[in-house]
Amino acid sequence: MRNFITIGLTAALVSAPLAQAQQATLDDIVVVGANDLLANFLRVSLSVQPGVPLSSVNLRAVELETVNSGFFRSATAELRTENGRQVLRITVVPNASISSVSITGASFIPIEQITAFLEQRLNIASGATLNTARIEESKDLLRQAYRDNGFPFSPGVSAEVRPSDAGVTVNYIIDEKAPVSRVEVTGNTQLPNDVVQEAFRPLVQGGTFNPQAYQQGLLAVARAYSDRGFAGSGPDASQVTLENGVLKIALREVQVASVDTSALGNVAGVTLTTRQGGLLNQNVLAADIRSLSNAVGKPVTIQVRGDAQNPFLANVAFVVSDQQSGPVREIRIAGATAVPVDDIARVLSVRVGDTFNQEIAQLDYRNIQRLYNSRGFEISTRDPISYQDGVLTFAIREVRIGGYELSFQGTRNTQDRVILRELPDVGTVFNANDFRRGIERLIRTGLVKPPQVTSRVDPLNPENLIFTLALQEQQTGVFTPSLSYDTINGFSGELALSGNNLFGLGYGYAVGVSAAPNPVGEVLSANAQFTIPWLDFDFLDFRRNRTSLTVNLATTVTANNPINDPSKPAAQQRTGREYTQRATGGGISIGRSITPELAVGFNVSTQYTTNRLEPLATGETSDYTNEQASALVPEPGLTTFFGVSANYDNANSPEFPTSGVRANSSAGYGFGSQGTTGLSFTQLTGGARTYFGLGNTLPDGTQQQAVALRVNGGTIIGSSPASQQFILGGSNTNEALTLRGYDAGTFAGKNFISASAEYRYNFNLNAGFAQGLYGVVFADVGDAWNNASDFGLNVGYGVGVQLNLGIGSTLLPALRFDYGFSPANPRGKFSFRLGNFF
Repeated sequence: MRNFITIGLTAALVSAPLAQAQQATLDDIVVVGANDLLANFLRVSLSVQPGVPLSSVNLRAVELETVNSGFFRSATAELRTENGRQVLRITVVPNASISSVSITGASFIPIEQITAFLEQRLNIASGATLNTARIEESKDLLRQAYRDNGFPFSPGVSAEVRPSDAGVTVNYIIDEKAPVSRVEVTGNTQLPNDVVQEAFRPLVQGGTFNPQAYQQGLLAVARAYSDRGFAGSGPDASQVTLENGVLKIALREVQVASVDTSALGNVAGVTLTTRQGGLLNQNVLAADIRSLSNAVGKPVTIQVRGDAQNPFLANVAFVVSDQQSGPVREIRIAGATAVPVDDIARVLSVRVGDTFNQEIAQLDYRNIQRLYNSRGFEISTRDPISYQDGVLTFAIREVRIGGYELSFQGTRNTQDRVILRELPDVGTVFNANDFRRGIERLIRTGLVKPPQVTSRVDPLNPENLIFTLALQEQQTGVFTPSLSYDTINGFSGELALSGNNLFGLGYGYAVGVSAAPNPVGEVLSANAQFTIPWLDFDFLDFRRNRTSLTVNLATTVTANNPINDPSKPAAQQRTGREYTQRATGGGISIGRSITPELAVGFNVSTQYTTNRLEPLATGETSDYTNEQASALVPEPGLTTFFGVSANYDNANSPEFPTSGVRANSSAGYGFGSQGTTGLSFTQLTGGARTYFGLGNTLPDGTQQQAVALRVNGGTIIGSSPASQQFILGGSNTNEALTLRGYDAGTFAGKNFISASAEYRYNFNLNAGFAQGLYGVVFADVGDAWNNASDFGLNVGYGVGVQLNLGIGSTLLPALRFDYGFSPANPRGKFSFRLGNFF
């Protein structure tokens, strides 16, 4: 019995403190190392709170929960008794403060909105303590925010946290790019599928998702629905997705859920076109409103109420309006100058005798707007409709060009008038098509790069637009020094200077001097040309219509011309001897615009030629003595030539065209003498070029790839000097005479035909000296002949590279390298020339 009592006493003594500990509770939580705001946040957010049993407090779990809150780098928890109270003491090391928050890569949602979202939703802002957990949470929230705002996929979102002098910086990087290979359309019953595909074609052509092009596509589809009267129908951005390169466009078309005419009384005699289950269409509604207004003798309007369960269902109610009304006795159209009044009248639904209805009149004015827009014009919506004493007046206020402001970036040389004469005149009715063509003409001058154009309303006249052009001048001066040496001929060189903006007036000039070894000592050649592209003086219509003037002088030497003996059969005419010809002369040409793209010209030139026999080079032999060969050398000649020409050009770029056509034709008559022989001949030439853009669209708005096609031909009728014949072969500065893969001058005659096809790729290189790099694959075909029996097409093909160079404001000539193959040169023939694409 004594032992039992002893054991029981011992158990009681041991269990008493344990029971007391189990009954003790936590009195307080103390946070050390954080400011009051963070300390209070941590105290209220912990799962352990004052009043819980001390036995339930897991110190390691408290530390982990503290760190996981995101505000602290480390935490140490301990239970202590302070002044008889049980205290959980947590010592923390907070994260650094955020010194700045930045966003890069975002364009779909404004950066200001993203910054405000982070600050208001997650307290991620300058001055706040960094919370790593919220940084991670913010990535998912931003992805979801994009989807909630109609972005078709979840963008990539990453965040960089870097130390700074004032704490840390947080930079969010948003990747809005994704591949786009094709477009699929669902839910469409009213729009041709081609319309939707065309709206999003820039995305497919670019191959990469572009938020701006995507939004423009959505607007284009919505506008197409609206133009057909289907208000409210269009893309449902919340249902559009982009997955695995497939952009799936979901279209929603608003249907009529119910039609209510009870507020109008008895209208049983009116048959409505708007029906339950049909699509909501403004044009149909307008016809019904007109019919009902005429039936009840009062203006009728509609009330459209969306369905609470389905936003693409509409309940339509026709009700009487309290607007001013009465019979329409006369309809007037005031202020229309750009569109004939008869054309405007045809788009109106209101008729004389109708009951005036403001809503119908407004719909008719929208029809007038669409008519103007379809022809490139704009009209104002300021006070467009008035009704008084039975007269309904549509006031057409056409938007006009109020003025231009030119803002040059960098060096400026060009005078304002040179820019403005390419654009529609101030005071004329604004037409988007004419304005675009004006900008294209400005670009084709080669004086400026494609400008950025913005507009604003003239505060003194709301119907006038002031256009601001941000301009940057092209490199227009071309200086060409060259020096070469070979072991046979020795040194040769050339100095040339040309440009197209002399005095800032757009004047063109070209001067050059060259020296090359020659068997007869004719070393020097020279040329000079001056062009006024627009005789811009205030006389007759010269200021409004482009008229150009070109004057040129030249003396050129052509060596190694073969001497033929016409007394022998054609196959035996080659003598093995050659001669050098010097041609000296000049000319004047005048050109005049017929349309912005078409110009005609007239030219007159005269040329005097002398010819000298070349001695046989070392190792050369010939059956013809100097005396015999000299008798076959063409005698000196003097010729004068009068010609007319026509040129058409609507290509979209002077350097790398991707659309448009260029065509030219000429006819001329020449006369003169060669020795004692009289000359009289007619020359006809013509050609055309066209371009097709392919592939990605570059930042400057041009496409990266192009296919270019060319065909040229010409003939000479009558007796002409040898210098007048067509010489075909090699890579020629005159593309009409180009036939790569063959030696220069391989084919010659009074007739020629040639054609080329080129595939061009723009590497979009613009750095340092290199102003452009292009790859080319080409095929040429052509021939030059005298007799029809000699005609035969010759084919060449190969690859090439063009490099555009520039130094500062001086543009060097483009360097074109081609390597062509042909039956005459099956192992290939390298050719080089200066000049741009045809």
